[in-house]
Amino acid sequence: MIYFPPQTGDVRSLLPALGPVAGRGHLPPRKNEDISLLTLARALQAGYTLSSPRVDQPRRKLGTSNQEYAPADIDDDPVDDITRVGDVVKIVVSAEQDTPLALKRCLQSGFLTPLSLSGIVTPDRIEHDMSLAHRNMLWEEQYAPFQATRGQLMQDEKHDLMNAEHVAKSRVRAENASPTLDGLQAEAARGDGHRLPRIRRSLFSLVFSLSHHRRGNTDPLHHLRAWIQNRTLPGGGSRAGELG
Repeated sequence: MIYFPPQTGDVRSLLPALGPVAGRGHLPPRKNEDISLLTLARALQAGYTLSSPRVDQPRRKLGTSNQEYAPADIDDDPVDDITRVGDVVKIVVSAEQDTPLALKRCLQSGFLTPLSLSGIVTPDRIEHDMSLAHRNMLWEEQYAPFQATRGQLMQDEKHDLMNAEHVAKSRVRAENASPTLDGLQAEAARGDGHRLPRIRRSLFSLVFSLSHHRRGNTDPLHHLRAWIQNRTLPGGGSRAGELG
């Protein structure tokens, strides 16, 4: 599905995981209000070529002739990090791979009731300080800052490449520059750092083979910038997957 630039009156998500989905028409157009959890799940499923929410494990074809499927080892393929709607919801709520925490964040965020793309980034929903993607919210601000502060996140990159150590350093800078958060908010914020390298690899694989561009344990950053800063999928395309 092609990208639709925002028109006058359109509302797009401040969250990188949802912005590209709305931009390709997978979410209701225009105001993007009264979105149910099921609608969100289906939009994420379509936008990121995900398997069914009912599938507990990512599944991948074995061979080319028998068309059989088997559970896939998540560590075998970077694409598998983004193959379950549940995983993407965790990305959206910036939670780690801890199911109770993710569920608690969904409940706290009002994800079980109709939501709007603008409303979920208010401080009492899923938004938090100590983010790797934007500055902390000011006291009088109603919504999280839209403009990504890529300088903080990518400050240590070399030759337009970034690795897990660079992400860890940006995490330390964010924590040192932020006020003390409560336990749940701090855990959600740290989820940015835990998930970002895996999200980044998954996004690259939506468009082209990782073996084409990877140099050791580093990856080019132009697609990460497009995802975080412009809320667009890398290359403007979607991966055609074979997920059950």
